[in-house]
Amino acid sequence: MTTHDFWVDAHALRVTAAQFDTYAERICDVARTRGPALTVRPAALDEVSAGVARSAGAGGDRFVSEIDSGAAELRAVAVVLRAHADEVDTADERLATRLRL
Repeated sequence: MTTHDFWVDAHALRVTAAQFDTYAERICDVARTRGPALTVRPAALDEVSAGVARSAGAGGDRFVSEIDSGAAELRAVAVVLRAHADEVDTADERLATRLRL
């Protein structure tokens, strides 16, 4: 049997949005606390050591930047979930008003 029932729980959307915000904050905390450890100092004064250190340091910088981008995406998803929850509430209120008439 096929059913076409569809329902959305606005509260569940808001809870999920809060979880996404929490995850974003946690990974940003990791980037802030662990990011400095990704800085590489040259092992010696020669050009090769300096080049390797620059390259590794740039990789660490990109890694932290990507973590920040990922956190921003998680926050963006949370914003969308909250917006959908608000739309569900509004639609429910409209329907309830019509049913009362």
